[in-house]
Amino acid sequence: MCDSKGCVRAWMWDGADGADSATSFHTGGTADFATFDEAGARVVVGGRDRELALWDVAAGTCSYHARNVPHDNLDVPVPVWHSGGRFMPGQPNVLASCTGFVQFRLRGEVRLYDVLAKRRPSVRALAPLGDEAVRSIACTPDGRYVLAGAVSGHMARLDVRKNLLPLEGTGALLQKVYLKQRLTAMMLSAERPPKGAFAAAITSRASADEAGANGVAINEKR
Repeated sequence: MCDSKGCVRAWMWDGADGADSATSFHTGGTADFATFDEAGARVVVGGRDRELALWDVAAGTCSYHARNVPHDNLDVPVPVWHSGGRFMPGQPNVLASCTGFVQFRLRGEVRLYDVLAKRRPSVRALAPLGDEAVRSIACTPDGRYVLAGAVSGHMARLDVRKNLLPLEGTGALLQKVYLKQRLTAMMLSAERPPKGAFAAAITSRASADEAGANGVAINEKR
């Protein structure tokens, strides 16, 4: 995890004996996100007015620090605002990031960085969701696509093999859940739940409420 002051804390838990160890270090400024690689050995951080940086967890040292994109056509610096970052599956030295939105100065972007090649992004997708911030990104397990999302609910699928070209088409909605809480992050398991499992859970809760027994809790506020 990473707090607003840029302090990264990592916990390693040993399921065999229940022992755990913690590592923490400061990354030198405010950060809006921290994303670990699959091995937990490296973490990428970034934020508003905070360039993308790659840190070694064990040593607590920075191994890569990105550089802002070139000035715009009016020779004005482009605002720095990284709203999310990911490691590309199968490409441990490639980072994907998304940016916020500043009217007339920064359009919501998706960028790819090759940490072994250069400090500036190697690929940029400008405004894949129109003139709004890209708040989150995810990568498909095969590393072929980057998914970008905004708070408006719009999503885009970008083809990594075609320099983040947005793909047209529609996808089928698998499941929608209304939550009263204000979400800031979410996690998904690698396995897809059996078809109808969520509906069964709702039915179970409704039946239990009618019987006055304990049922299945489904993210609600009393």
